[in-house]
Amino acid sequence: MRLAGWLAALLAILAMVVFAIANRGEVAVSLDPLPFAILLPLYAVVMGALFVGLLVGGLVTWPRVIRWRTLARRRKRDVAALELQLETHREDRDAGRAITTPPTP
Repeated sequence: MRLAGWLAALLAILAMVVFAIANRGEVAVSLDPLPFAILLPLYAVVMGALFVGLLVGGLVTWPRVIRWRTLARRRKRDVAALELQLETHREDRDAGRAITTPPTP
């Protein structure tokens, strides 16, 4: 699976290099109400727009990802505590002791 990721990244980089070589012509980039324009290669404009889109998308989804990771961490701690409690009950059962469960709050 890791190899497939590296191959996909390599193909994406190769596609970007081929795109950059094929689109070296300059285009004027201007923000309409402002009185200036910048001449940039077409590939820089397209790749810059992709980068800005990825950045904005990442910033928008970041709070949701943090919430899910926090929940996953909490659930992992709960599972570890329950597994420890289960192991304690199994040891008590195997030793022939009576199993008493604490009242749940």
